[in-house]
Amino acid sequence: MEAIHTLEEHAILSSHQTVLKDQSISIEEVIEQLTDIVTTCKQKNSKLGYFAVLYLFVTHVIKKNIEQGNFEDNKRMEVLDVIFAKRYIDAFEQWNAGNKSAVSESWYVAFEYAEQNQGMIMQHMLLGINAHINLDLGIATCETMNDESIIPIINDFTQINDILNELTEKVENVVGKYSLYVRLVRKLGNKNLLKMADFSIAYARTGAWYFAGQYNNSQDKKSSLVSRDADVAAFGSSFVHPKNPFVNLFFTVGALCETRSNSGFIDDILSEMDHVLETKFKVEVDQNAVL
Repeated sequence: MEAIHTLEEHAILSSHQTVLKDQSISIEEVIEQLTDIVTTCKQKNSKLGYFAVLYLFVTHVIKKNIEQGNFEDNKRMEVLDVIFAKRYIDAFEQWNAGNKSAVSESWYVAFEYAEQNQGMIMQHMLLGINAHINLDLGIATCETMNDESIIPIINDFTQINDILNELTEKVENVVGKYSLYVRLVRKLGNKNLLKMADFSIAYARTGAWYFAGQYNNSQDKKSSLVSRDADVAAFGSSFVHPKNPFVNLFFTVGALCETRSNSGFIDDILSEMDHVLETKFKVEVDQNAVL
C-alpha cells in the first residue's frame, strides 16, 4: 500500500486538504467541483461514481436547508460543509492525478477497491462514507470551530442525521433497480434494507463527534490523526475482505447479481436528486441539462 504513514506527510495532507477559509470557497463552488467529479466517474464508467453522486445529492439538499435557514447557525454550517467536502474533493483529485501516496489510508482503501471494478454498490457507498465521516468529519468540525470548543455546533451536527434519513429510501429505490439482492429482500417484506446503512451513517457520525472531541483536545494532533486514519482504514478493509465467510459470499454473489451500468446508476440518482429539489425545495431543474 502506497498510502501515507509518516506524521510529517499526514501534516502536509491535512494542511493541503483544508485550504478553505482563507480562499472563501463557497458551497456553490463545492457543488461545481463535485459535479465535475461525478462527470469524470460517469465518463469512465467508474465505481467511484457511486459515492460521488450520493455525496453530490446530499450536498445539494444541505445547501437548500442552509438557504432556508433550517440550522441554528447557517453560515457556520456552510463553512463546515465546505471544509468537509474539500477533504474528499482534494483526495479524489490527488488519486485521479495518480498521486496515490498523497491520500489518507482511509481513502486509499475506498479508491483502490473501486478501481478493481469489484463489489456491490452498497460496499462502495459504505467505503466512501467510512472514510469521509469516520476520518474527515471530525477534523472538519474542529477546523470549523477554529480548534475551540465544538459544543456550540452539536445541534446542527446532529440535525444532519435527520436530513440523511430522509434520503435513505430514495437512494434505496435506485439501488434496488440495479441490485437483485436488494429487490429480493424488499419483496420478502423488508422495505427498509438500507436502514442498515442509515444506522451505519448515524453510528459513524456519533463516532465522528467523539473523535472530534478527542482530536480537538489532543496535545499531539498529528499522532491522533495517524492513529485514527489507521483504524478507519482497517474498518474499511473489513468491507472489502470480510472475515466472516458468509458475509464474503453475500458480497461476492451480490456483486455478480447487480446490473453493471455505473453511468446508468449515476443518471438515476441525479434524476432522483432533481425530483427532490423540485418537489421539496421548489427548485426549477433544467431537464435538458446533461451532466
